[in-house]
Amino acid sequence: MPARSATARLGLLIVLVAALAGTVAVVGVPDPSRLAATIAGFGSLGPVIVIGGSALLLAALVPRSVLAAGAGLVFGPLLGSVYVLAGAALAALAAFAAGRVLGRDFVTARARLAALDARLTARSVLSVALMRILPIAPFGLVSYGFGTTSVPVGSYLLGTAIGAAQSTVVYAALGDSAMNPGSPGFMASLAAAALLVIGSATATVILRRRAARHSATS
Repeated sequence: MPARSATARLGLLIVLVAALAGTVAVVGVPDPSRLAATIAGFGSLGPVIVIGGSALLLAALVPRSVLAAGAGLVFGPLLGSVYVLAGAALAALAAFAAGRVLGRDFVTARARLAALDARLTARSVLSVALMRILPIAPFGLVSYGFGTTSVPVGSYLLGTAIGAAQSTVVYAALGDSAMNPGSPGFMASLAAAALLVIGSATATVILRRRAARHSATS
């Protein structure tokens, strides 16, 4: 009976994530310029809207880059990054809690998943930071996934902050300078974004090859 209940809760988590992803696919990812116009329309409440909106949209699997660019266009790279990262922390906590409640028991009942869980938890901060940096899955999906592990919430939040900060700042700076595409600031932000993507992709390939070699020798 407990195993059946754990499977049912995991199924509910999968349905939840699929519904959120489906909604984003149907509605579409918001355009940064339209986001910026919406934020600006709220005046002094703009920061609250960015934080709350980022929390909701990131939990719904909307890309963080879009939100950071929109916030950067309104508030600049520094404040835009701070507001989006605050929303990201809320989204990360909410999705983590959902994953912990709905998926944790399923993982602990299966030896292979429990072994993977143990490896992730052994280096919890690094594991979370790498998953935030590498272009493997959307921010929200990673959050739901880590909720099913035994990674402590403090380590999870620290890893999230470390892994998400640099890319958020880069995309906020890109949004801030987007109205002047020929400016040095825009070109520098574009170069930083390109380096971030290339570096993340390269690191992903290297880590996958190492994992494949480890699996072959074990």
